Amino acid sequence: MSAKFDVDAPTLSRYVMNNTKDAELVLLLNSLATSFKLIASAVGRAGVAQLYGLAGEVNSTGDDQKKLDVMSNDMMINALVNSGVCSVLVSEENEEPIIVPADKAGKFCVAFDPLDGSSNIDCNVSVGTIFSVYEKKDGSVNDLLRSGADCICAGYCAYSSATELVFTFQGKTVEGFCLDPTIGEFVHTRFDMKFPADGGKRIYSCNEGNFIHWDQPIKDAVDAFKNGIDGKPYSARYVGSMVADIHRTLLYGGIYIYPADKKSPKGKLRCLYEGIPMALIIEQAGGIASTGFFEEDESFQRPVKKEALIYFTVHYNPGDRRRDQHITCKMKFSAALFASIVLGSGADAFTAGVRRSARVSSVSLRETISEELGTPCEDDCAIDSFPNLPSSVHPGVVTGQAMIDLLNHAKENGYAIPAVNCVSSSGINACLEAARKNDAPIIIQFSSGGSQFYGGKGLSNKNYAAAIAGAISGAFHVRTMAEQYGVPVILHTDHCAKKLLPWVDGLLAASERYHAKHGEPLFSSHMIDLSEEPIEENIEICKEYLTRFAKIGMLLEMELGITGGEEDGVNNEDVALEDLYSKPEEIFQVYDALSPISDMFTVAAAFGNVHGVYSPGNVKLEPKILTRAQAYISEKLGDKAPADKKPVSFVFHGGSGSDVSDIQEAISYGVIKMNIDTDTQWSYWDGIRSYEAKYHDYLQGQIGNPEGADKPNKKYYDPRECLRSAETNTVNRLNQCFADLKCTNILGLGAPEEATNVLGPRRGGLPV
Repeated sequence: MSAKFDVDAPTLSRYVMNNTKDAELVLLLNSLATSFKLIASAVGRAGVAQLYGLAGEVNSTGDDQKKLDVMSNDMMINALVNSGVCSVLVSEENEEPIIVPADKAGKFCVAFDPLDGSSNIDCNVSVGTIFSVYEKKDGSVNDLLRSGADCICAGYCAYSSATELVFTFQGKTVEGFCLDPTIGEFVHTRFDMKFPADGGKRIYSCNEGNFIHWDQPIKDAVDAFKNGIDGKPYSARYVGSMVADIHRTLLYGGIYIYPADKKSPKGKLRCLYEGIPMALIIEQAGGIASTGFFEEDESFQRPVKKEALIYFTVHYNPGDRRRDQHITCKMKFSAALFASIVLGSGADAFTAGVRRSARVSSVSLRETISEELGTPCEDDCAIDSFPNLPSSVHPGVVTGQAMIDLLNHAKENGYAIPAVNCVSSSGINACLEAARKNDAPIIIQFSSGGSQFYGGKGLSNKNYAAAIAGAISGAFHVRTMAEQYGVPVILHTDHCAKKLLPWVDGLLAASERYHAKHGEPLFSSHMIDLSEEPIEENIEICKEYLTRFAKIGMLLEMELGITGGEEDGVNNEDVALEDLYSKPEEIFQVYDALSPISDMFTVAAAFGNVHGVYSPGNVKLEPKILTRAQAYISEKLGDKAPADKKPVSFVFHGGSGSDVSDIQEAISYGVIKMNIDTDTQWSYWDGIRSYEAKYHDYLQGQIGNPEGADKPNKKYYDPRECLRSAETNTVNRLNQCFADLKCTNILGLGAPEEATNVLGPRRGGLPV
């Protein structure tokens, strides 16, 4: 009797309650289980109920919808909305996220593919449901635009000869449950599921029909499986339903790959609906899930990790409204794969091929502005990353982890990035040109006054409207053109005193809206300059902003102490000399307050810096203040101090007139950014001045010059000519800045090709 009927059935509800003590999580899993039972019933009756065939529509990612797709989607939505524990739902089948009404809302957000592999349903091939769960933060779609490390639960349900549910909680084991139709419950049947310890069966799984379109290293790896490794070929098994293929790989072992190819250069797996949940299951079952980037210093090439779980390069498709709103982000497969790899025979050969592919692949890492707008993107613009920089750093504006990786590279390699204040698109272009000529990154920043000027002095700046609009306009110009020049750019705003905080508030709101659609903020970072306020108030306000910044991957630059001189409404020309030097204790106070919130902050400490221009030697810098601060903080941190004993990333303001030796000494103590403002203001003007001096006699009227009284002067007074002279002069000045900051030959691209159609007026450079 007991062999047929278990009087103490270990059900799904019991397992969840015993292992989480969370009644709401029990309700969520029960609601999911209810939908799985309904879907299993519909799949089982698809033939007699005439549920085969297309529904006549496409889903949010452009795939044809089957009748069962639509029905399964409705079943899941109804179950989850009425569970009382969900706040936001996103489905691969829906064009809009589903915000649960407040009277039914709870603490969870769920992403799901209701019927994965449904293209096979008409021929009775196994299909499945995939889901992932996140905890609610603000009740918006942003709650699901997060790292896989924030996923608290993920799983799949396979519909075949049996209905099996496999799921895991973050940091826990993988468990399997089988639907017992006699009692209508999922019963615990597979405990602590692991890939076979010896690698299991020698199986590789992929759609070889697309072989011709893959990167060569992936072709090489698959050929090695077919032709034999150590004389033993792998067997090929491919169903075409991801749930079925992953379930088999989990139970039997082997390798599953889903390559990007020339037809689908972004890959086809959706990060949110397929990549993250399957990766969590695979990793916690002892396997490896990877986008294809591998560490070079391990005997077995593990994927590059990020946060607690796994590194994913996530793709959003900003140009497609459906894809933004549904977070159907694509995984990037530079190595052209999403792999579950078991440590066993043949794995080394596979990862060697993957590792090569990660270096040479032409597959794009991200949705670019050029792709979104359809603008030409060739040569430097088209590359995914740079030979000498971390793979996350790409042409264009960098934010979040890519920005941190770039700044860390600067600190580790002893250079600082020039940060140039810009007030026009012409000035921005000069910065980008200089960065590419120096094969280097650059920081482009706007002050509040510069932002207002960018918006136009004819526009009212009431409530900082012109400054907000101008900075946003400039940001889009930088985003568009930085890719074209093929250089990485940190997009920043400069000094924001307390009275100017509404300006940054407007820009931050714009970044939050941009992040909701594109998965990254509009700006990379903002500076909060409360050096005129008491340090306690300075820190408390910065903590508030950093908390908000951290949610969307933005960096905070905070001003500590006083930079002398005058800059954008902050006048420190008459301060006491001792106030121009920060104390180690103050710097630690800042570090200690901000670090628990996020590591995405830099400190503009004072060590004698003065805004403005002065004769060399008249600025008395004390760079050793910085190294004393690093040593003091490292001592406070003890074993938690970084190996280089430079826990703080410093910013250098007010450097005009400084000795190069002082600048480079400061860099050695952890300065990763130096503001360039006064010198480029002069260089830009000096370019115009020298142009006027050179062509003075051609600039006194529209008609008449030394070549004749009736000769036109249009191509001399055309504003493009004098502005180009200003740009060229600024590029030359920035060349010196890059050299002083040891920021040359950083990217590894070499010298750029010469631009065309940039000749002067006497040589017909401009169309007239």
